[in-house]
Amino acid sequence: MRTLKTAATLVFWSRSYEQYLIEIEENRRQRKEFKRLEEQREEANAEREALELKKTRRDIHKYSKDILAERSMLNRGMTPNEKRLFLTLASKYELGASNLG
Repeated sequence: MRTLKTAATLVFWSRSYEQYLIEIEENRRQRKEFKRLEEQREEANAEREALELKKTRRDIHKYSKDILAERSMLNRGMTPNEKRLFLTLASKYELGASNLG
């Protein structure tokens, strides 16, 4: 009877140990997968931020060109008060655009 009990105990512990090893391996796989997904997410965020920065710079350049074109129109028939108002608004707009990038 004693050998039967010892054999049953050995079988129980060997199965428990095998299950423990399987769980460790599964945890390793899950950590690797999590790291891989985290790296992909970071790369995607970096790419998105780069595209947003590029778009912002492009917009600022476009708006700056518009402002220069509008300033050149100042010399064509505006009253001094209109010129002063326009220059004030344009400088505020440029200041706001320069703060973006």
